[in-house]
Amino acid sequence: MAGVAADRVSRIALGLYAAALAGVHGVFSVIQGPVSTPGAPFSAIGPPCEPSLVWHACLPALTIAPDLRTAGVLTLTTAALTALAALVLAGRRAAAALGAAALALLLVGGGFVPALTAAAAASTFPPRARAEGARTRWLARAWPWALAGLLAWGLGGWWLGTVANDALLELGGATFLLDLTLPVAVAVTARARSALRT
Repeated sequence: MAGVAADRVSRIALGLYAAALAGVHGVFSVIQGPVSTPGAPFSAIGPPCEPSLVWHACLPALTIAPDLRTAGVLTLTTAALTALAALVLAGRRAAAALGAAALALLLVGGGFVPALTAAAAASTFPPRARAEGARTRWLARAWPWALAGLLAWGLGGWWLGTVANDALLELGGATFLLDLTLPVAVAVTARARSALRT
């Protein structure tokens, strides 16, 4: 992938990934209806979903909204704005918008992983100066693989969960750790790749 603007590709991929995941949270919250927010955290997927029995833990989230339908509408709106910011904005304007989107997703009910992923997208703006060194070169070479891993897990994780829920439950928090580390790995390696090209 020589010559690819890693920061832009990663920002778009992470932003769209965050928006899609948040959108799932939003849809399930809307489905629950005008039920009072049951406290923090709450499950975006309501009954009969039991967090301890499914690998995705019924999509835990926080919200400041008074009810789940409102939380879902706010989440869907914020998810759409997140996708728009990732696609349209560039550089530090994108970083500011995606950083604000990350905080908003966390507060309205978009979920923990989408909020972290939007924050990772915000950190992919190009560095100010060129960087060299073995560590930077190693991270830069890892960029396409980190991005491929995120996309593979994002697309394949849900499918894997439907066919091997018990196996993923056996892994405990490993899948959640994967959800948290892959977006960060994409952001870190993208910045290293961009630093070599600055």
